[in-house]
Order: sequence, then structure tokens, then C-alpha cells
Amino acid sequence: MDEAKKPGADPCPEKKGGIDFFPREISLFARLSSWIAAPVILGAFLGEWLDQKFGTSPRLFYVSVAAAFLASMLGLAREVMRWLKNQKNKDNDQTPSKGRKS
Repeated sequence: MDEAKKPGADPCPEKKGGIDFFPREISLFARLSSWIAAPVILGAFLGEWLDQKFGTSPRLFYVSVAAAFLASMLGLAREVMRWLKNQKNKDNDQTPSKGRKS
């Protein structure tokens, strides 16, 4: 019999212990999306403002967007590395210890 069709089986297998685990993935998606969009948008506005202030159009715009892009990539890399490290730690915590018999 299929696991989800058994009487008393959890009808929603994506829930672990009655707690939905999707908020972690949504949180990761939101953080990564903000690292993509926020620095570039802020860099574009900052560059436009600096170009208007100093009359250097479009030089400072390009420099600030390029700097924002680099900051975006570094932020993305840091978030992904943190997530991978967290996943590796969870995998290590869930594997049974080998070599010891109870």
C-alpha cells in the first residue's frame, strides 16, 4: 500500500513532524533574490545621482553599477556557501555513527 494512503499516515509528506519546512526554502529564495536586485538598483540610483551632481554622465553610473554587481555576486556566494555549510552539518547530524554498536 502506498505510504500516503495508509490509515494514519501524514497526508502531506512534505511536512516533517507537523511543521512545514518550506519557509526555509522561501527564506533562502528571498535572500538570494534580494542579493540580486537590491545592490544593482541602489547602485543605479547612486550612480545617476552622482553623475547629476558632478556632471560626469555616464561614467559614475557605470562604475557604481559595476561595483554593485560585484557586491551582489559576493553576497550571493556568501549566502550559498552558508546554506551549503548548513546543509552539510544537517546531513552529518542525521547519519548514524558507524563502528559503534549499542
